[in-house]
Amino acid sequence: MTDQDRTSDPMTDQGLTGDPMTDQDGTDAEVSDATEAPDAAEVPFFQRLYDRPFVLLALGLAVMLILFTAWGLWEVMTLPEASLP
Repeated sequence: MTDQDRTSDPMTDQGLTGDPMTDQDGTDAEVSDATEAPDAAEVPFFQRLYDRPFVLLALGLAVMLILFTAWGLWEVMTLPEASLP
């Protein structure tokens, strides 16, 4: 490359640095809104719930415990009296 070619480089004439993470001024480019993490208020409740597997495990165990205990108590209370011989 000659001195003539170096001075007429189109990238330096436009102010580009060649780094895809910087803009033409050489400052950091702004991150688009699509790549930013949404705030906790914007994330739906069930999505935040599904992101916590141990909370789901605890809820599953609690629901099963409550339902089967209630079902068992209902069955015991509604049994007819047995007639003994």
